[in-house]
Amino acid sequence: MPTPPPRQSQLRAVTGVWMLMLRRQWRHESSMALSALAFGGFLVALWRGGDVTGTAGFSVLFLVALSNAVAMSLATHGASLAAAPRLTFLPFAPRVRFAARVLFGSPLRIALLAIAVGGGVFHLVALDLPPARTSVALVQVLLVSAAAFMLAVVLSEPVAFAWLRAARTTFLALSAALTIVVLYAPRTMFSIAEAGGGWEFAVTAACATIALALFRAAFLWSNVPRAMPSGSSGRASFLARASGVLPPPLRKETLLLLRMIGLRPLIVLSIGVALLSFGAGKPWFLVALPVLWFGFFLNGLGADLPSGGVIRYHLAGIELARVLAWRHAAVLLVIAACVSLAALGIAATIGIAAPDDTSRWSYLALLIYAAATLLASAVPASRIAIRYPLLRTRAAWASGAQHAGPAALMVWAIMAGGLAVAFAAGAFILGGMAMRAVAPSSAGLVCNSLVAAAIAAAGYVLAIRRGWHAPE
Repeated sequence: MPTPPPRQSQLRAVTGVWMLMLRRQWRHESSMALSALAFGGFLVALWRGGDVTGTAGFSVLFLVALSNAVAMSLATHGASLAAAPRLTFLPFAPRVRFAARVLFGSPLRIALLAIAVGGGVFHLVALDLPPARTSVALVQVLLVSAAAFMLAVVLSEPVAFAWLRAARTTFLALSAALTIVVLYAPRTMFSIAEAGGGWEFAVTAACATIALALFRAAFLWSNVPRAMPSGSSGRASFLARASGVLPPPLRKETLLLLRMIGLRPLIVLSIGVALLSFGAGKPWFLVALPVLWFGFFLNGLGADLPSGGVIRYHLAGIELARVLAWRHAAVLLVIAACVSLAALGIAATIGIAAPDDTSRWSYLALLIYAAATLLASAVPASRIAIRYPLLRTRAAWASGAQHAGPAALMVWAIMAGGLAVAFAAGAFILGGMAMRAVAPSSAGLVCNSLVAAAIAAAGYVLAIRRGWHAPE
Protein backbone atom coordinates (compact mmCIF):
# COMPACT_ATOMS: atom_id res chain seq x y z
CA MET A 1 0.00 0.00 0.00
CA PRO A 2 1.57 3.32 -1.06
CA THR A 3 2.54 5.80 1.63
CA PRO A 4 0.36 8.94 1.54
CA PRO A 5 2.17 12.23 0.88
CA PRO A 6 3.04 14.54 3.81
CA ARG A 7 0.23 16.60 5.30
CA GLN A 8 1.71 19.87 4.01
CA SER A 9 1.65 18.50 0.47
CA GLN A 10 -1.93 17.36 0.93
CA LEU A 11 -2.96 20.82 2.13
CA ARG A 12 -1.28 22.40 -0.90
CA ALA A 13 -3.08 19.92 -3.15
CA VAL A 14 -6.44 20.74 -1.55
CA THR A 15 -5.80 24.46 -1.99
CA GLY A 16 -4.86 23.90 -5.63
CA VAL A 17 -8.04 21.92 -6.28
CA TRP A 18 -10.09 24.64 -4.60
CA MET A 19 -8.49 27.39 -6.71
CA LEU A 20 -9.09 25.36 -9.87
CA MET A 21 -12.77 24.86 -9.01
CA LEU A 22 -13.13 28.53 -8.11
CA ARG A 23 -11.78 29.69 -11.46
CA ARG A 24 -13.96 27.26 -13.40
CA GLN A 25 -17.14 28.07 -11.47
CA TRP A 26 -16.73 31.82 -11.09
CA ARG A 27 -19.25 32.58 -13.83
CA HIS A 28 -21.80 30.39 -12.04
CA GLU A 29 -20.95 31.50 -8.47
CA SER A 30 -20.19 35.21 -8.86
CA SER A 31 -23.40 36.20 -7.10
CA MET A 32 -21.62 35.21 -3.89
CA ALA A 33 -19.69 38.49 -3.81
CA LEU A 34 -22.90 40.51 -4.10
CA SER A 35 -24.51 38.35 -1.42
CA ALA A 36 -21.67 39.16 0.98
CA LEU A 37 -22.03 42.87 0.21
CA ALA A 38 -25.78 42.68 0.81
CA PHE A 39 -25.17 40.95 4.13
CA GLY A 40 -22.76 43.72 5.11
CA GLY A 41 -25.48 46.28 4.38
CA PHE A 42 -27.93 44.30 6.50
CA LEU A 43 -25.52 44.34 9.44
CA VAL A 44 -25.01 48.10 9.16
CA ALA A 45 -28.78 48.63 9.28
CA LEU A 46 -29.11 46.16 12.16
CA TRP A 47 -26.49 47.79 14.39
CA ARG A 48 -27.68 51.33 13.67
CA GLY A 49 -31.33 50.46 14.16
CA GLY A 50 -30.64 48.61 17.42
CA ASP A 51 -29.18 51.69 19.17
CA VAL A 52 -26.89 49.56 21.35
CA THR A 53 -25.91 51.16 24.66
CA GLY A 54 -25.25 48.14 26.89
CA THR A 55 -23.97 44.59 26.90
CA ALA A 56 -27.46 43.07 26.75
CA GLY A 57 -28.31 44.89 23.54
CA PHE A 58 -24.92 44.01 22.09
CA SER A 59 -25.40 40.32 22.91
CA VAL A 60 -28.82 40.21 21.24
CA LEU A 61 -27.72 41.98 18.07
CA PHE A 62 -24.52 39.93 17.81
CA LEU A 63 -26.57 36.75 18.13
CA VAL A 64 -28.85 37.97 15.35
CA ALA A 65 -25.85 38.79 13.17
CA LEU A 66 -24.26 35.37 13.69
CA SER A 67 -27.50 33.46 13.18
CA ASN A 68 -28.15 35.28 9.91
CA ALA A 69 -24.58 34.63 8.77
CA VAL A 70 -25.04 30.90 9.36
CA ALA A 71 -28.52 30.91 7.81
CA MET A 72 -27.34 32.77 4.71
CA SER A 73 -24.41 30.40 4.24
CA LEU A 74 -26.90 27.52 4.30
CA ALA A 75 -29.64 29.05 2.17
CA THR A 76 -27.41 30.80 -0.42
CA HIS A 77 -24.63 28.27 -0.77
CA GLY A 78 -22.81 27.52 -3.97
CA ALA A 79 -20.97 24.49 -5.27
CA SER A 80 -18.98 22.99 -2.41
CA LEU A 81 -15.56 21.37 -2.43
CA ALA A 82 -16.83 19.16 0.39
CA ALA A 83 -19.20 17.47 -2.06
CA ALA A 84 -16.76 17.31 -4.99
CA PRO A 85 -16.06 13.74 -6.19
CA ARG A 86 -12.43 14.59 -6.90
CA LEU A 87 -11.89 15.33 -3.20
CA THR A 88 -13.59 12.07 -2.24
CA PHE A 89 -11.27 9.96 -4.37
CA LEU A 90 -8.00 11.70 -3.52
CA PRO A 91 -5.90 9.94 -0.80
CA PHE A 92 -6.13 12.66 1.85
CA ALA A 93 -5.72 12.08 5.56
CA PRO A 94 -8.86 12.52 7.71
CA ARG A 95 -7.58 15.75 9.25
CA VAL A 96 -6.79 17.22 5.84
CA ARG A 97 -10.21 16.22 4.53
CA PHE A 98 -11.79 17.80 7.58
CA ALA A 99 -9.81 21.02 7.10
CA ALA A 100 -10.95 21.15 3.47
CA ARG A 101 -14.59 20.89 4.49
CA VAL A 102 -14.21 23.53 7.17
CA LEU A 103 -12.36 26.05 5.00
CA PHE A 104 -13.84 25.42 1.56
CA GLY A 105 -17.17 23.71 2.21
CA SER A 106 -19.16 26.86 1.46
CA PRO A 107 -17.93 29.83 -0.58
CA LEU A 108 -19.82 32.24 1.70
CA ARG A 109 -19.24 30.73 5.12
CA ILE A 110 -15.91 32.35 6.01
CA ALA A 111 -16.79 35.70 4.43
CA LEU A 112 -20.14 36.01 6.20
CA LEU A 113 -18.83 34.95 9.61
CA ALA A 114 -15.84 37.27 9.23
CA ILE A 115 -18.11 40.23 8.45
CA ALA A 116 -20.37 39.42 11.40
CA VAL A 117 -17.49 38.93 13.86
CA GLY A 118 -15.65 42.04 12.65
CA GLY A 119 -18.75 44.17 13.12
CA GLY A 120 -19.36 42.65 16.54
CA VAL A 121 -15.83 43.32 17.78
CA PHE A 122 -15.97 46.89 16.47
CA HIS A 123 -19.22 47.66 18.29
CA LEU A 124 -18.03 45.90 21.46
CA VAL A 125 -14.94 48.11 21.61
CA ALA A 126 -17.13 51.16 20.92
CA LEU A 127 -19.15 50.43 24.09
CA ASP A 128 -16.12 51.67 26.09
CA LEU A 129 -16.47 49.10 28.86
CA PRO A 130 -13.87 48.60 31.62
CA PRO A 131 -10.79 46.70 30.38
CA ALA A 132 -11.56 43.56 32.40
CA ARG A 133 -15.17 43.48 31.19
CA THR A 134 -14.09 44.07 27.60
CA SER A 135 -11.61 41.18 27.79
CA VAL A 136 -14.24 38.77 29.09
CA ALA A 137 -16.70 39.94 26.44
CA LEU A 138 -14.10 39.46 23.70
CA VAL A 139 -13.47 35.90 24.85
CA GLN A 140 -17.22 35.24 24.74
CA VAL A 141 -17.47 36.76 21.26
CA LEU A 142 -14.69 34.53 19.96
CA LEU A 143 -16.16 31.40 21.56
CA VAL A 144 -19.68 32.12 20.31
CA SER A 145 -18.26 32.84 16.84
CA ALA A 146 -16.36 29.54 16.87
CA ALA A 147 -19.54 27.72 17.91
CA ALA A 148 -21.51 29.46 15.13
CA PHE A 149 -18.84 28.59 12.55
CA MET A 150 -18.80 24.93 13.53
CA LEU A 151 -22.62 24.90 13.58
CA ALA A 152 -22.56 26.10 9.97
CA VAL A 153 -20.10 23.31 9.13
CA VAL A 154 -22.25 20.66 10.79
CA LEU A 155 -25.53 21.82 9.26
CA SER A 156 -24.01 21.94 5.77
CA GLU A 157 -22.64 18.40 5.89
CA PRO A 158 -23.95 16.39 2.89
CA VAL A 159 -25.21 13.46 4.97
CA ALA A 160 -28.76 12.19 4.81
CA PHE A 161 -29.66 12.10 8.50
CA ALA A 162 -33.34 12.95 8.83
CA TRP A 163 -32.81 14.72 12.14
CA LEU A 164 -30.05 16.85 10.61
CA ARG A 165 -32.39 18.00 7.85
CA ALA A 166 -34.96 18.83 10.52
CA ALA A 167 -32.29 20.74 12.44
CA ARG A 168 -31.49 22.83 9.36
CA THR A 169 -35.14 23.72 8.88
CA THR A 170 -35.60 24.53 12.56
CA PHE A 171 -32.49 26.70 12.68
CA LEU A 172 -33.52 28.73 9.63
CA ALA A 173 -37.00 29.25 11.08
CA LEU A 174 -35.69 30.28 14.51
CA SER A 175 -33.13 32.62 12.97
CA ALA A 176 -35.80 34.37 10.90
CA ALA A 177 -38.17 34.58 13.89
CA LEU A 178 -35.45 36.07 16.11
CA THR A 179 -34.58 38.62 13.44
CA ILE A 180 -38.22 39.68 12.99
CA VAL A 181 -38.77 40.09 16.73
CA VAL A 182 -35.54 42.04 17.24
CA LEU A 183 -36.24 44.35 14.32
CA TYR A 184 -39.80 44.92 15.52
CA ALA A 185 -39.22 45.23 19.30
CA PRO A 186 -35.49 45.49 20.09
CA ARG A 187 -35.98 47.02 23.53
CA THR A 188 -38.10 44.09 24.65
CA MET A 189 -35.37 41.64 23.68
CA PHE A 190 -32.72 43.81 25.33
CA SER A 191 -34.60 43.78 28.62
CA ILE A 192 -35.01 39.99 28.46
CA ALA A 193 -31.28 39.57 27.82
CA GLU A 194 -30.24 41.61 30.89
CA ALA A 195 -28.26 39.38 33.29
CA GLY A 196 -26.02 39.82 36.29
CA GLY A 197 -22.25 39.62 36.21
CA GLY A 198 -22.33 36.25 37.96
CA TRP A 199 -23.37 34.57 34.70
CA GLU A 200 -20.24 35.60 32.83
CA PHE A 201 -18.12 32.55 33.59
CA ALA A 202 -21.06 30.16 33.14
CA VAL A 203 -21.82 31.65 29.70
CA THR A 204 -18.14 31.46 28.72
CA ALA A 205 -17.89 27.82 29.79
CA ALA A 206 -21.11 26.93 27.96
CA CYS A 207 -19.87 28.58 24.75
CA ALA A 208 -16.57 26.71 24.95
CA THR A 209 -18.34 23.38 25.54
CA ILE A 210 -20.73 23.90 22.61
CA ALA A 211 -17.90 24.91 20.29
CA LEU A 212 -15.86 21.82 21.21
CA ALA A 213 -18.86 19.51 20.82
CA LEU A 214 -19.68 20.92 17.38
CA PHE A 215 -16.03 20.68 16.36
CA ARG A 216 -15.96 17.01 17.34
CA ALA A 217 -19.22 16.29 15.51
CA ALA A 218 -17.99 18.01 12.35
CA PHE A 219 -14.74 16.04 12.43
CA LEU A 220 -16.55 12.72 12.84
CA TRP A 221 -18.94 13.46 9.95
CA SER A 222 -16.31 14.86 7.60
CA ASN A 223 -15.49 11.32 6.40
CA VAL A 224 -19.03 9.93 6.40
CA PRO A 225 -19.84 8.68 2.86
CA ARG A 226 -22.27 10.86 1.00
CA ALA A 227 -25.73 9.35 1.28
CA MET A 228 -29.00 10.08 -0.43
CA PRO A 229 -32.46 9.73 1.09
CA SER A 230 -34.83 7.19 -0.38
CA GLY A 231 -36.93 8.32 -3.25
CA SER A 232 -40.28 7.32 -1.75
CA SER A 233 -41.87 7.05 1.65
CA GLY A 234 -45.21 6.47 3.29
CA ARG A 235 -45.50 10.19 3.92
CA ALA A 236 -45.23 10.97 0.22
CA SER A 237 -47.89 8.36 -0.51
CA PHE A 238 -50.18 9.92 2.08
CA LEU A 239 -49.69 13.36 0.49
CA ALA A 240 -50.45 11.91 -2.92
CA ARG A 241 -53.72 10.41 -1.66
CA ALA A 242 -54.73 13.53 0.28
CA SER A 243 -54.18 15.78 -2.73
CA GLY A 244 -56.35 13.64 -5.01
CA VAL A 245 -59.22 16.13 -4.76
CA LEU A 246 -57.21 18.84 -6.51
CA PRO A 247 -57.11 19.37 -10.28
CA PRO A 248 -54.23 17.36 -11.78
CA PRO A 249 -51.98 20.36 -12.63
CA LEU A 250 -52.48 21.91 -9.19
CA ARG A 251 -52.00 18.53 -7.52
CA LYS A 252 -48.68 18.04 -9.33
CA GLU A 253 -47.35 21.46 -8.34
CA THR A 254 -48.53 21.18 -4.73
CA LEU A 255 -46.80 17.82 -4.30
CA LEU A 256 -43.64 19.30 -5.80
CA LEU A 257 -43.63 22.03 -3.14
CA LEU A 258 -44.27 19.62 -0.28
CA ARG A 259 -41.62 17.12 -1.42
CA MET A 260 -38.80 19.67 -1.90
CA ILE A 261 -36.71 19.48 1.25
CA GLY A 262 -35.20 22.90 0.59
CA LEU A 263 -38.66 24.52 0.67
CA ARG A 264 -39.61 23.19 4.08
CA PRO A 265 -38.05 26.15 5.91
CA LEU A 266 -40.40 28.43 3.94
CA ILE A 267 -43.38 26.37 5.04
CA VAL A 268 -42.25 26.45 8.68
CA LEU A 269 -41.58 30.19 8.47
CA SER A 270 -45.03 30.81 6.96
CA ILE A 271 -46.64 29.04 9.92
CA GLY A 272 -44.40 30.95 12.33
CA VAL A 273 -45.22 34.35 10.84
CA ALA A 274 -48.93 33.56 10.98
CA LEU A 275 -48.67 32.39 14.59
CA LEU A 276 -46.83 35.57 15.54
CA SER A 277 -49.39 37.70 13.73
CA PHE A 278 -52.46 36.08 15.28
CA GLY A 279 -50.91 35.77 18.73
CA ALA A 280 -49.51 39.31 19.01
CA GLY A 281 -52.42 41.08 17.31
CA LYS A 282 -50.24 42.35 14.45
CA PRO A 283 -52.01 41.64 11.13
CA TRP A 284 -49.28 43.55 9.26
CA PHE A 285 -46.92 40.62 9.88
CA LEU A 286 -48.84 38.69 7.21
CA VAL A 287 -47.41 41.03 4.59
CA ALA A 288 -44.04 39.30 5.20
CA LEU A 289 -45.33 36.16 3.45
CA PRO A 290 -44.65 37.49 -0.09
CA VAL A 291 -41.10 38.34 0.98
CA LEU A 292 -40.51 34.78 2.16
CA TRP A 293 -41.67 33.15 -1.09
CA PHE A 294 -40.24 35.67 -3.54
CA GLY A 295 -36.92 33.79 -3.63
CA PHE A 296 -38.70 30.62 -4.76
CA PHE A 297 -40.32 32.49 -7.64
CA LEU A 298 -36.88 33.70 -8.75
CA ASN A 299 -35.97 30.07 -9.50
CA GLY A 300 -39.40 28.64 -10.13
CA LEU A 301 -38.13 26.12 -12.71
CA GLY A 302 -35.11 24.88 -10.77
CA ALA A 303 -36.91 21.78 -9.52
CA ASP A 304 -37.66 20.69 -13.10
CA LEU A 305 -34.07 20.68 -14.31
CA PRO A 306 -32.66 17.50 -12.64
CA SER A 307 -35.11 15.17 -14.41
CA GLY A 308 -35.36 17.08 -17.66
CA GLY A 309 -38.79 18.46 -16.88
CA VAL A 310 -38.34 21.63 -18.93
CA ILE A 311 -37.38 19.56 -21.99
CA ARG A 312 -40.49 17.41 -21.53
CA TYR A 313 -42.63 20.54 -21.33
CA HIS A 314 -41.31 21.67 -24.71
CA LEU A 315 -41.73 18.23 -26.30
CA ALA A 316 -45.29 17.95 -24.97
CA GLY A 317 -46.15 21.44 -26.14
CA ILE A 318 -46.83 22.69 -22.61
CA GLU A 319 -46.08 26.39 -22.27
CA LEU A 320 -43.88 27.48 -19.39
CA ALA A 321 -46.38 30.26 -18.73
CA ARG A 322 -48.99 27.64 -17.89
CA VAL A 323 -46.60 25.66 -15.71
CA LEU A 324 -45.59 28.73 -13.73
CA ALA A 325 -49.19 29.89 -13.33
CA TRP A 326 -50.17 26.56 -11.73
CA ARG A 327 -47.02 26.70 -9.59
CA HIS A 328 -48.02 30.14 -8.34
CA ALA A 329 -51.46 28.76 -7.46
CA ALA A 330 -49.83 25.90 -5.55
CA VAL A 331 -47.80 28.39 -3.50
CA LEU A 332 -51.01 30.24 -2.58
CA LEU A 333 -52.63 26.94 -1.59
CA VAL A 334 -49.70 26.01 0.66
CA ILE A 335 -49.68 29.48 2.25
CA ALA A 336 -53.43 29.27 2.85
CA ALA A 337 -52.97 25.90 4.55
CA CYS A 338 -50.15 27.28 6.73
CA VAL A 339 -52.16 30.34 7.78
CA SER A 340 -55.28 28.25 8.45
CA LEU A 341 -53.29 25.84 10.60
CA ALA A 342 -51.80 28.72 12.58
CA ALA A 343 -55.18 30.41 13.00
CA LEU A 344 -56.79 27.24 14.28
CA GLY A 345 -53.92 26.63 16.69
CA ILE A 346 -54.02 30.16 18.13
CA ALA A 347 -57.83 30.21 18.30
CA ALA A 348 -57.89 26.90 20.19
CA THR A 349 -55.25 27.96 22.74
CA ILE A 350 -54.99 31.67 23.59
CA GLY A 351 -57.47 33.08 21.11
CA ILE A 352 -56.76 35.34 18.14
CA ALA A 353 -55.67 38.72 19.50
CA ALA A 354 -57.70 41.79 18.54
CA PRO A 355 -55.54 44.27 16.58
CA ASP A 356 -55.18 47.83 17.79
CA ASP A 357 -57.53 50.40 16.20
CA THR A 358 -59.05 47.93 13.77
CA SER A 359 -61.13 44.76 13.61
CA ARG A 360 -60.14 41.13 13.29
CA TRP A 361 -61.27 41.30 9.65
CA SER A 362 -57.96 43.06 8.98
CA TYR A 363 -56.24 39.64 9.21
CA LEU A 364 -58.25 38.34 6.28
CA ALA A 365 -57.99 41.59 4.32
CA LEU A 366 -54.21 41.81 4.67
CA LEU A 367 -53.85 38.11 3.87
CA ILE A 368 -55.75 38.66 0.61
CA TYR A 369 -53.58 41.70 -0.09
CA ALA A 370 -50.42 39.65 0.62
CA ALA A 371 -51.59 36.89 -1.73
CA ALA A 372 -52.32 39.38 -4.50
CA THR A 373 -48.98 41.14 -4.13
CA LEU A 374 -47.22 37.77 -4.08
CA LEU A 375 -48.78 36.92 -7.42
CA ALA A 376 -47.82 40.33 -8.78
CA SER A 377 -44.22 39.84 -7.64
CA ALA A 378 -44.17 36.53 -9.50
CA VAL A 379 -44.35 38.38 -12.84
CA PRO A 380 -40.81 39.87 -12.85
CA ALA A 381 -39.48 36.94 -10.81
CA SER A 382 -40.71 34.40 -13.37
CA ARG A 383 -38.90 36.17 -16.19
CA ILE A 384 -35.69 35.74 -14.21
CA ALA A 385 -36.57 32.10 -13.49
CA ILE A 386 -36.79 31.39 -17.22
CA ARG A 387 -33.60 33.26 -18.10
CA TYR A 388 -31.45 31.94 -15.23
CA PRO A 389 -32.76 28.51 -14.18
CA LEU A 390 -30.60 26.93 -11.47
CA LEU A 391 -30.73 23.21 -10.82
CA ARG A 392 -32.42 22.31 -7.52
CA THR A 393 -32.80 18.68 -6.54
CA ARG A 394 -35.57 17.40 -4.33
CA ALA A 395 -33.05 16.40 -1.64
CA ALA A 396 -31.05 19.64 -1.86
CA TRP A 397 -30.33 19.64 1.88
CA ALA A 398 -28.80 16.17 1.76
CA SER A 399 -27.09 16.09 -1.62
CA GLY A 400 -24.53 18.84 -1.22
CA ALA A 401 -24.55 22.42 -2.42
CA GLN A 402 -26.25 23.78 -5.51
CA HIS A 403 -25.14 26.52 -7.87
CA ALA A 404 -25.77 30.07 -6.67
CA GLY A 405 -25.89 31.75 -10.07
CA PRO A 406 -23.96 34.55 -11.79
CA ALA A 407 -23.75 38.12 -10.53
CA ALA A 408 -26.20 39.25 -13.21
CA LEU A 409 -28.83 37.06 -11.56
CA MET A 410 -28.40 38.91 -8.27
CA VAL A 411 -28.61 42.29 -9.99
CA TRP A 412 -31.82 41.35 -11.81
CA ALA A 413 -33.21 39.86 -8.59
CA ILE A 414 -32.63 43.14 -6.72
CA MET A 415 -34.32 45.07 -9.52
CA ALA A 416 -37.25 42.64 -9.58
CA GLY A 417 -37.60 42.88 -5.80
CA GLY A 418 -37.60 46.66 -5.94
CA LEU A 419 -40.21 46.61 -8.69
CA ALA A 420 -42.40 44.23 -6.67
CA VAL A 421 -42.17 46.38 -3.53
CA ALA A 422 -42.94 49.55 -5.50
CA PHE A 423 -45.97 47.92 -7.15
CA ALA A 424 -47.28 46.58 -3.83
CA ALA A 425 -46.88 49.97 -2.14
CA GLY A 426 -48.41 51.76 -5.12
CA ALA A 427 -51.41 49.44 -5.12
CA PHE A 428 -52.02 50.11 -1.43
CA ILE A 429 -51.71 53.87 -1.88
CA LEU A 430 -54.08 53.79 -4.84
CA GLY A 431 -56.49 51.64 -2.85
CA GLY A 432 -56.55 54.19 -0.04
CA MET A 433 -57.02 57.09 -2.44
CA ALA A 434 -59.86 55.29 -4.22
CA MET A 435 -61.67 54.53 -0.96
CA ARG A 436 -61.35 58.11 0.28
CA ALA A 437 -62.68 59.41 -3.03
CA VAL A 438 -65.56 56.94 -3.46
CA ALA A 439 -66.61 56.07 0.10
CA PRO A 440 -64.82 58.22 2.71
CA SER A 441 -66.86 56.72 5.55
CA SER A 442 -65.65 53.21 4.68
CA ALA A 443 -61.98 54.10 4.27
CA GLY A 444 -59.85 52.05 6.60
CA LEU A 445 -57.31 49.26 6.76
CA VAL A 446 -59.77 46.53 5.78
CA CYS A 447 -61.33 48.24 2.77
CA ASN A 448 -58.07 49.80 1.61
CA SER A 449 -56.37 46.39 1.69
CA LEU A 450 -59.16 44.73 -0.29
CA VAL A 451 -59.10 47.43 -2.99
CA ALA A 452 -55.29 47.23 -3.14
CA ALA A 453 -55.55 43.46 -3.48
CA ALA A 454 -57.99 43.89 -6.37
CA ILE A 455 -55.55 46.24 -8.11
CA ALA A 456 -52.62 43.84 -7.63
CA ALA A 457 -54.69 40.86 -8.78
CA ALA A 458 -55.81 42.75 -11.88
CA GLY A 459 -52.17 43.49 -12.69
CA TYR A 460 -51.29 39.81 -12.34
CA VAL A 461 -54.20 38.67 -14.53
CA LEU A 462 -53.21 41.20 -17.19
CA ALA A 463 -49.61 39.97 -17.10
CA ILE A 464 -50.77 36.36 -17.41
CA ARG A 465 -53.01 37.15 -20.35
CA ARG A 466 -50.25 39.08 -22.10
CA GLY A 467 -47.60 36.47 -21.30
CA TRP A 468 -45.32 39.06 -19.69
CA HIS A 469 -44.26 36.71 -16.91
CA ALA A 470 -43.05 33.90 -19.14
CA PRO A 471 -41.81 34.93 -22.59
CA GLU A 472 -41.17 31.77 -24.63
